[in-house]
Amino acid sequence: MNASIKSQLEGIFGKWVTFEENERLLYSHDVASLPGPVEKLVGKVADAVVLPENAGQVQRLVKLAKEKGLRLTPRGAGTTGYGGTLPIKKGIVVSFSRMRKIVKVDASNNLVTVEPGVVWDQLDKYLRQQGLALRCYPSSGPSATVGGWIAEGGSGIGSYHGGFVEDNVVGVKVVTPDGNLHGYTGEQLALFNRAEGITGFIVEATIKVDPAEEDRMILASFASFDELSGALQDLALLKLPLWHVNFTTAQYNRSKAESLANPIVGGEGHGGAHGHDDGGSGTGITEMSKDLLFIVYRSSMAKQVEEPLKGLIARHKGKLMSPKAAQHEWEERFFPMRLKSLGPSLIPSEAIIPVASVDKVISEAEKALPGINIEGSMVGANEFTLLCFLTGDERTAVFTLGFAKSLKLLEIAEKNGGRPYSAGLYFADRAENILGKDRVAKIRKFKAQQDPKNLFNPGKILPEGDNPLVIRAAMQVAGGTQPLINILEGFFSRNPQMRDKLPTALASAAFACAQCGYCNEVCTLSEGFTWESASPRSGIYCGNT
Repeated sequence: MNASIKSQLEGIFGKWVTFEENERLLYSHDVASLPGPVEKLVGKVADAVVLPENAGQVQRLVKLAKEKGLRLTPRGAGTTGYGGTLPIKKGIVVSFSRMRKIVKVDASNNLVTVEPGVVWDQLDKYLRQQGLALRCYPSSGPSATVGGWIAEGGSGIGSYHGGFVEDNVVGVKVVTPDGNLHGYTGEQLALFNRAEGITGFIVEATIKVDPAEEDRMILASFASFDELSGALQDLALLKLPLWHVNFTTAQYNRSKAESLANPIVGGEGHGGAHGHDDGGSGTGITEMSKDLLFIVYRSSMAKQVEEPLKGLIARHKGKLMSPKAAQHEWEERFFPMRLKSLGPSLIPSEAIIPVASVDKVISEAEKALPGINIEGSMVGANEFTLLCFLTGDERTAVFTLGFAKSLKLLEIAEKNGGRPYSAGLYFADRAENILGKDRVAKIRKFKAQQDPKNLFNPGKILPEGDNPLVIRAAMQVAGGTQPLINILEGFFSRNPQMRDKLPTALASAAFACAQCGYCNEVCTLSEGFTWESASPRSGIYCGNT
């Protein structure tokens, strides 16, 4: 990054390029709390960060990068944990946070066209003012961006109805590695959906939307996961016109109640409808600490789905919860990482599994990984996306060993017909299993033609050498089986190593920050200054680093 290149970047972006060390650090990480051996492998810091305002600036940047051999890493809100936004070859991070225009609402065709930096939750609120609503959105909706979720791919809230995010994309405009702007539709979208930006940078997307309706919901508790699993199998067969189907295990719900009572999160009595006040239904905290099934449907479907749902719940010995408790679960949908306060670090794992395997996967995971917290969201009638957390403390020596447990869940899922949620950096060697062989072959061919020097987000989807294997080997530092890891954990310290003499509660609260970025969207300083350094989460991250 010599003086000439810096000058040219300043000529393109003006004040919206930075070479400051702290700023470069902030744009060079995602939400994952990594153990030391892994951090040393992937913890590279970008040479510069740019915040383009329009597609023209992106084109000029790409042409400069091609001429000078500069590597480019795209970034949305950094809410993923698969390393897809990490600049492992340094170079330039391209943050799309300033490209937030809602370009067009086509109500007659139920479509909306937006720039990549638009935040999902804000888009849904805007659409509802126009009488429309999103078909699905990520569980990190208050900060996740449209471009970021499309590039990573995946499912989320509403995916029983809307499927995966790529099922809702009808067109994109992309700046490809040759520096040109192209529009893509139909089968060509497979080159960019879930491709992590390695084939081009999405600068505009057109997505399907629905007419807005009132959301209605049902919450039921089950005495065992066997009973809940039976209800899920029957639900898949019924194929009712539902919008969102979610379950949480009893362990997850107990941890959730504990986190809500944690002073770091909200203090005593914050449990509300979840734990202490069920509106007089007589269910209360006992029922809310069982395995829970949560279903959302549109108001126009009420007559069609309510009686069959109530019958299904009754057949499988479920107990219908109060409307107030159901409403509280709906309001909590964006906060699965509340559990982090109990760590104050999390060891996460995600997988996509067949509905038919859900009972076996949950049973095996709970036996192999005591204390695991699991929630699952249904994608159509055939698959579940599992989001799983174990608590830990990254300040301790034992955390490095414990982190290897994240791979155990994936092992169980794959054994039962599942796959990792995303490829990113850490599972790039399994991209064919995640994306499909045909798609990976087409991406590989396109990449070879358009980006032979591999300047666009290197190391993602198409692995370089043995990088993913080396990274996962670093996770498995115990050198083998899960029982060996469990034994060795007993010999490692669980006492936090404090770098600074901070009060214990303050230090714990700082490490409990999930780096979700929700605070960025409500912080007036961050909104006005735009750079990540102005956001609340940045100060916490730098302090912990």
